[in-house]
Amino acid sequence: MKKWPMPTLGKETHWVEVATLVEERPPPPNNRISKYSAPKEASPGESITINWTIHNAGGNTGYTSYTLLLDRDTGEELFYREFSLAPSSEENFTYTGKMPDKDWKLTLTTGYIKDRERIETARLDFTIWRK
Repeated sequence: MKKWPMPTLGKETHWVEVATLVEERPPPPNNRISKYSAPKEASPGESITINWTIHNAGGNTGYTSYTLLLDRDTGEELFYREFSLAPSSEENFTYTGKMPDKDWKLTLTTGYIKDRERIETARLDFTIWRK
């Protein structure tokens, strides 16, 4: 504990003890993309299904985890989900959409949320080629 002067209106100075409280949080999750499947190529307008699995290879569940599928060309978030994942457990995700008339550059990410900010722990960039 530290002692700090406390100002008063008189000539005397009073000292007060101040304690600092520190909130200890459990270690964050260590989310990884353990599996994924997507077609290598597709025709424009064709229905595409992407499957992936997120595995927590470490930390506790005191945090909210997330996964995100992003179109790298447009910046559009095609899929976003928040979830809780216990240590050594995993969860499966699926996205279905239409193949655009171009090579589709995509990014899968996962991580956890701390103070309303996404902390990325794994990332996978891949492309579905246009036929």
